[in-house]
Amino acid sequence: MPRVALTALPENNLQARFEVITPMFLGDADQKATSIRPTAIKGALRFWWRAINAHLDLKELAEQEAKLFGSAKQDVGRGCFSIHVTECDAIGSPDASWPIKDPNAPSSYLGYGLVGDNQNPHREAIKAGIKFTVVLQFSPDATQSDRQAIQVALEAFGIFGSLGSRARRGFGSVQLLTLNDQPFIQMTPSNIREWLGANLASSLKDASSLGFTGFSKDSRFAMPHAINNKSFSDFKSCHASLGLIYKNARTPIKPTRLRAVFGLPLKSVNESLRRASPVFIKVIKDTPKTYQGLFLFLPSQFHPEYTQADFDYIKPMLNEIKAENCI
Repeated sequence: MPRVALTALPENNLQARFEVITPMFLGDADQKATSIRPTAIKGALRFWWRAINAHLDLKELAEQEAKLFGSAKQDVGRGCFSIHVTECDAIGSPDASWPIKDPNAPSSYLGYGLVGDNQNPHREAIKAGIKFTVVLQFSPDATQSDRQAIQVALEAFGIFGSLGSRARRGFGSVQLLTLNDQPFIQMTPSNIREWLGANLASSLKDASSLGFTGFSKDSRFAMPHAINNKSFSDFKSCHASLGLIYKNARTPIKPTRLRAVFGLPLKSVNESLRRASPVFIKVIKDTPKTYQGLFLFLPSQFHPEYTQADFDYIKPMLNEIKAENCI
């Protein structure tokens, strides 16, 4: 897939324009939704860079990550780029109206912890529709390989990523609109398939050998409604449809402890255990006015202290949504 020529840009900047597709629960120290911070963006880029490069030997992975993103080690420094959030639409009054206060509603089921109760107010969110620009400025010693690696991570974030609380459950979905003022790919299964083919290594590992979340031979993705050429006119109905798919797949699993494969903590399991879900849910725009859902399944070693998790319990959902191999 052709890329923007970084070497032709002034000061080797990379500029990306994003849109917030679903409300983003990205709060400050007081849980107030006031801004989109560069640190949050950089953390997301680091995550997606690591996921894309999960095929690397751990030593090489750590060395490259430190070079690109920086490290606390004295001889490494700050990494090869700085990041700024500019041209952000006015955040305005935060949104505290969605998901609704109904635990049976699909979006509320996905948004556990966001909805208010008698003890806690409803979490505030940055509203959907906000647009912002991320500018990456590379250091003079950054190589073309370094710049391209960061660009791939930025694109992965724009395709699969979200920000804030419950980001893997379709909240805080963001979409990459333009890259250096050039339109990014339209979000269709064929375009995503092409992007994955161009950017994932041919020598992916088995999920069982991965000690962190990343792309493997067992990764899958799906746009379940695109199969029937169905779109949604608003993000709420699209998100609810994804929540229903997820809820119908998860709730019938008995005993409840077996649902741990969708993520920890879980009430029927030691609640001190933490393991992020291998299932990513996202709302995207397939056209400027219509919405689609995206599932991404990134299995890896589950948890050193919990060996009962079985990814086979996720397979019925993957079969239902006709998830396909990432490569």
